[in-house]
Amino acid sequence: MTNPLDPALFRADAVTEDTRALNEILVKLLTPLPDWWVVGAANAREGRRRGNGPFPPPVMSTRAVVRSIPGREGHAIPLRIIAPENPRGVYLHIHGGGWVLGGADMQDPMLERTADKTGLAVVSVEYRLAPEHPWPAGPDDCEIAAHWLLDHAADEFGADRLLIGGASAGANLAVATLLRVRDKHDAADRFVGTNLLYGPY
Repeated sequence: MTNPLDPALFRADAVTEDTRALNEILVKLLTPLPDWWVVGAANAREGRRRGNGPFPPPVMSTRAVVRSIPGREGHAIPLRIIAPENPRGVYLHIHGGGWVLGGADMQDPMLERTADKTGLAVVSVEYRLAPEHPWPAGPDDCEIAAHWLLDHAADEFGADRLLIGGASAGANLAVATLLRVRDKHDAADRFVGTNLLYGPY
């Protein structure tokens, strides 16, 4: 199989100065933090919610509505929804956090801006996290959220134009979700756009 990626894009001189500077800032901010596998996932998550480290504590939107859909194993999958009036489509957002950290409620200001600037209803899925819920729990929950939108977006939001995306682990899960929707439901073409930020693929 031919490598579809251009190796030249990965040369050091192909990285822009602003990207290099941002990377250096992130390394400087994140290096002193204890690893979650040392302090425990629950402690690392609680620390992030308190604003320990480089990230401030999350700001919760008063506009957010949470509803639950049934998961494959009988559990509830919460969906955090921030929607404008009369959405023109629905954006399925999958949060990052290395498949271990993060939450659907930890980036409300960004999700509000996304809803306001794009006119999309933003649906952020609270997928189950590792290590308590090993693979494929997280991808299963994201697939179920996507399938729910395929069936219910028009009734729930008045729009069935679907987009999907996320950052880091969220981008990885967004791609995995699209592949599952394609292979299991033959409906990947129902998602008309992706927003994938620095995902590991």
